[in-house]
Amino acid sequence: MNRSRWALTGAPRYLSGRPPTLDRRSFLRLLGLGAAAVALPGCGSDDDDAAAAERVIVIGAGVSGLTVANALNTAGMETIVLEGRERLGGRVHTAEFGGALVDLGGAWLSGTEGSPSACILSREGIAWQSAEPVDLGVAVYDAMAGQLLTTGELVDAAVVLAEFDEALPSLIESLGPTATIGDAVERIVSDLGLAGNERFRAESLAAISNETTFAAPMDRIALDSYAVSNAFPGGEHFPDGGYSGLTAALARGVDVRFGSTVASIAYDDEGVVVESSTGTYRGTHAVVTVPLGVLKAGSIEFSPALPERKQAAIDRLAMGTLEKVVLRFDEAFWRAPDRTNLVYLSRERGEFPFFADLTPYTGEPILACLYCGDFAERAGAMSDDELIGRAAEIVGEVSGVTGRRPTEGRATRWRSDPFAFGAYSYLPVGSSGADLEVLAEPVGSRLLFAGEATSAMYSGYVHGGIVSGAREAARLIGGPPVLESGVVASAGCGMA
Repeated sequence: MNRSRWALTGAPRYLSGRPPTLDRRSFLRLLGLGAAAVALPGCGSDDDDAAAAERVIVIGAGVSGLTVANALNTAGMETIVLEGRERLGGRVHTAEFGGALVDLGGAWLSGTEGSPSACILSREGIAWQSAEPVDLGVAVYDAMAGQLLTTGELVDAAVVLAEFDEALPSLIESLGPTATIGDAVERIVSDLGLAGNERFRAESLAAISNETTFAAPMDRIALDSYAVSNAFPGGEHFPDGGYSGLTAALARGVDVRFGSTVASIAYDDEGVVVESSTGTYRGTHAVVTVPLGVLKAGSIEFSPALPERKQAAIDRLAMGTLEKVVLRFDEAFWRAPDRTNLVYLSRERGEFPFFADLTPYTGEPILACLYCGDFAERAGAMSDDELIGRAAEIVGEVSGVTGRRPTEGRATRWRSDPFAFGAYSYLPVGSSGADLEVLAEPVGSRLLFAGEATSAMYSGYVHGGIVSGAREAARLIGGPPVLESGVVASAGCGMA
């Protein structure tokens, strides 16, 4: 599930500089999406003793697993994908809802310039529409005061976000390696001398911006998180029809065995043996692309056990929670000339802070209500009906049109999903970007890892899963690492 990275200031956050772009033709050929399936030219491997890949077992049919398999198929390598669910996409899940297609997991196309996601969508003839919350209009409701913020009040409250972004480099240095984003926000609001309603609004907006980005409470997210993980330039968009077109393109020609829940992976210098609910699979290599949450839960037994270095990185990293309640009404009564998306400053932080108006994209009166932070933990004990009812109640409170009931509602449960155990990875205090790099390292010559949590620059994003999958495919094929920073310069990808 990709981050819904946004801020009321509209300022992009690229502390590590402009993300690298990639050569369009090389990328499409790697994925087998070009006019012909062309294998990458061999150029050796970093490990002269690396075993030649002949039959690869990929664990997971999310975007990273499908990227690996697609690229290996392009190279003519026998590949099998084992997927525990009965569908493609993993945490990218486009479902029919109220006569429309809605992404229940990853939804935002975060940047289009040089983005592999945009590259694939463009190649498939799938367009996208701008989904910038500010550009589309946003109404911010203060539940403590029981009123919508005026333009002036909103500007005053948003000052803290601008100050936060401006002060980030110095805050990271002055607060030290154990600081959280919550610590940094506390420093800023104190330095600004905010109190009462002003402080509540500023802290709430900062929490919404950061907690919907990193899918965790501010007081758990390492401030160093800002030094890693980037969107591409070009703004936020929604693909037409959701992300289903992307997963379908990646899955084209791929052998996916659905309902195959993997229990164990044994590996040695001779190859791998994967035990699953649909049988035993043997191969020369295995690529594990399951989410960090599954690794943390120990759902898959590795024999021998993973090296202490890798297990320690898994233990230090964390899986965030970002859920959605999708509501369809008989009409879009909340919309006004200057109001589409809704922001709710709740007394309980994390309670339905952002309502994305999907009406312009689906043609149906649909809202996607996000929730996260501390509220997400309490919401796990609430029923779907309770979540749907509370989300609808807030829509009425913000819009001033009460008593409307949704004609259809659906609540996600990524946090308790045994194939995910959360939305996406984040860096808690005590971890660092180095842990993401360790997670990406192969174990021996036969066991490889991919997924957004293995992408040091793009963790938490759909494109992070794609980049990591292409990285491991290139490792197996012995081709050029076309997706690594600085290897290929390009004017952009997917903009045709």
